[in-house]
Amino acid sequence: MDKEELQGLIVENINQETFKKLKGTIKLQIIAYKDNTSCLLSYENKTNKTASEIGIADLEQFIKNDLVWNRVTENAAVLVELKFKKGRVNSRRMGMSGKKGWHELDLN
Repeated sequence: MDKEELQGLIVENINQETFKKLKGTIKLQIIAYKDNTSCLLSYENKTNKTASEIGIADLEQFIKNDLVWNRVTENAAVLVELKFKKGRVNSRRMGMSGKKGWHELDLN
């Protein structure tokens, strides 16, 4: 799944009224399983809205029940950073290591 497709699916599954006013960053740690299912393992909300206002519980249910990954050969953690400002969103696929902490992955 490419970055833009994942970003679109995430944005579709948060509260749309809140999305228009959302400012800040949300980081998601999603586990993609070999059977193409997934779960939201953790999130970090550094926005101007609460998790409840954003609809994190609904997003978690979407990820658990409807987010399907193609070509997953082994269980993997997918780290996504979403930056919201003025009704727009930018996302980055991230990696994590002891030396670098959170860092953007080059998927080319």
